[in-house]
Amino acid sequence: MIRQDLSPKVINKHAGRIWRMFKWASGATSEELVPVSVHLELSSVDDLKKGRTPLRKTPGVGPVDIGVVQKTLPKMLKIPADMVRVQLLTGARPQDVCNLRPC
Repeated sequence: MIRQDLSPKVINKHAGRIWRMFKWASGATSEELVPVSVHLELSSVDDLKKGRTPLRKTPGVGPVDIGVVQKTLPKMLKIPADMVRVQLLTGARPQDVCNLRPC
C-alpha cells in the first residue's frame, strides 16, 4: 500500500478491513479458518499516526470559492438557495442549517 502512494488514512482504512476479515475468519465461524493467534497478532499492530510517517500528506478539503457559490445560487431551488445564503451569513455548518426550526 505504501508503494501505491496511498495516504496514511487510506492505509489505516484498508488495514482495518483486513483486521476485521481475520477476526471473522478466526472465530466467527465454528470452522476456524485461521488460527485465533493470527487475529491476536494482527490486533497488536498500531495504525499509522498522522505526521509520523514519511508518506505523502493529502491536502485538506477547503472552502468553495465564493464566486462559484454566487454563480450556482440562481440555478438552485429556492429553499436550498436560502439555506446556502444563511450559511454564508452565519458561518453555520450544513447540518445546523438543516436542523433549524421556526420555534
